Parts: sequence; structure tokens; C-alpha cells
Amino acid sequence: MDSKNLLEAAGLSLALNESESTDVEFETALNVCLDNIISDELVQQPKESKLQEMYVGLCAFFLEAAKQDLSETEFVLSLHEATGIVDSKRVAILTAAFNEHLHEIRSRLEELGVKGSAVTDSLASLACRLASTEVEKLGEANCLVKLKTSVPGNDIQFVCSLPQLEDLVWTLRQASKVVERHAQ
Repeated sequence: MDSKNLLEAAGLSLALNESESTDVEFETALNVCLDNIISDELVQQPKESKLQEMYVGLCAFFLEAAKQDLSETEFVLSLHEATGIVDSKRVAILTAAFNEHLHEIRSRLEELGVKGSAVTDSLASLACRLASTEVEKLGEANCLVKLKTSVPGNDIQFVCSLPQLEDLVWTLRQASKVVERHAQ
């Protein structure tokens, strides 16, 4: 996680550095940050500039760490990389808070994401015409593919040649293998 850039812009070091902020300021920024991330209701953001900078830094770091699904060790290493602070009471507090709320934060991130419509059915047909009892090809053999989606009126339809269809099948098989490996 490239947390160094995140830190400099957002104030994470201010939150973790005990000589620059009090425990009360740190706890206030942390609580408001977690409340805003995991709560359905918007909690008032801090007005004071120092608290606001700490709040933004903590929120940005938590969201990025949750997005990357960092383990506890990776989280601590990222904090160290970002701030240079290795062992402190605040690092332990942040790590515990992150571990406690990771699933809630990831759940909230999923709600923010754009979900495409799911394919519910498919149909493929060869472009040809029936003349008496024989089938005549219409030019080059092309396949019409229709993919019905979960969103009505948002179906996908395209025509492709046999080599293009073979490429599509190969690509889908590769994607399937990646998903299977990731699921294990």
C-alpha cells in the first residue's frame, strides 16, 4: 500500500504522533472516523482544522487498508511505512479498531461499488436462411450471441465470426480459472 502519499496529504502522522496531538484529539478523530465509515447516519465531522486533518487521514487509511484487505501484519507495516512510527499505543489502538471493524468497513465499501447486471440467460444462433429443404449460408458463417441480463432492456447482443467466438470462449475459460483460483 502506498501509504506515504496518503499520509502526507491527509494527516495520519499527526494522528499517530503523540507529541503533535493529545490522546483526546486522537480518540475523537478515530471515533468520528469509524462512526462515519460504518454508520448509516452521517456523524458531524470535526470543525477544528487539526482534528479534521487527523480525521481525514484516519478515514483514508482505513478505507484503503480495507479495500486492499490488509492482514494485521500488513496493516502495521503500512502504518510504519507511512509514519515511521513502529510501536506505540496509538498504532495498537488503530490496529485493534481496524481488525474489529474490517468486515463492516468492507461491507460499506461494497455498497459504494458499481455492480453490473448479471447474465441470466444466453442464446446463440448461426446466421443462415432456409430455402426449401436446404440451409443456405448468408455470406460468411457468423454467430449471433444474445446475453439476457438481470436488468430488463439491458440485454447484450453481438455478432461474431467463428474465430472471434473461439477467442471469446478461450477468454471466458481463462477468466473462469482465475476466479476459481481466487475462490480457493
